[in-house]
Amino acid sequence: IYLLCLATPLIYCVCTVLLKAINIISEVPNTDKEKIERLNLLARKSRETGLTDEEKSEQDALRNEYRDNIRKSLNGQLERTYVIDENGNKRKLVKGKE
Repeated sequence: IYLLCLATPLIYCVCTVLLKAINIISEVPNTDKEKIERLNLLARKSRETGLTDEEKSEQDALRNEYRDNIRKSLNGQLERTYVIDENGNKRKLVKGKE
């Protein structure tokens, strides 16, 4: 990642945001950590013995909640991210087309 960061300021900026997002994931509150542990347990059980219908729906709900939290966290980081071009101009990242 760091080698790519040397290429352009924009790539450096994106790499920094991704690394910060990884750190945020490791600093989730205990309740979220418990949910992640439960999600991992369900994934392990799914591979080993299979899941009941209730467990499958719980797993889906936990996965969706986890994805939403990651998405919100990354969007929050990106909203506070600025790019400094080669002339020293600071500009805010603009959300692209979906």
